Amino acid sequence: MNILSQYVINENTAGFWEEYDESGNRLTEVFEGEKKLTVDKSPLKIIDFTLMNQGFSLQGAKDGSKHLLGKGKNVHLLTINAQHGIFLIPTKAYGRHDCLWLSLMHVQDMEAINSNTTRVFLSFGHTVVLDMKEYVFIKKLHKARRLRKAVSKINKSPITFYVQPETGYKIAEEDGGYRVK
Repeated sequence: MNILSQYVINENTAGFWEEYDESGNRLTEVFEGEKKLTVDKSPLKIIDFTLMNQGFSLQGAKDGSKHLLGKGKNVHLLTINAQHGIFLIPTKAYGRHDCLWLSLMHVQDMEAINSNTTRVFLSFGHTVVLDMKEYVFIKKLHKARRLRKAVSKINKSPITFYVQPETGYKIAEEDGGYRVK
């Protein structure tokens, strides 16, 4: 098995989750395109590394989502890269070993298997079975779309620059003192 030492979330990342090897070491399994990759980092370290490479942080992404969506029930979605449309949906609380991270852009469809289990169809032919009621996943999906819409709206707003005219005083040192000109 080829294990990557580092990974950056990109447009082809459909989802990822935590696993453990035979020795109990924490790894992350990633669906990237049609491939399944193994990374020698936890999902949160991969997310933070990806954000840090763009000048951001995991804590900043959490705070930004809370700010844009309002303080709600612990559904903390993350904007990874708005320009590339990468928004992540956690299926459980961040630090839980059974949290699966799905990329909003790759969620194609879903179906209830039974009252407590949902099958999610992702791009590239991947499917994931969640121990979650379908309506709960639909709520997470709607919240993720609201976040995407809020971030897109902000990114499409024009930026206005104000050029200050050259006014004010100039101070110059002359004859051992300062003079205002």
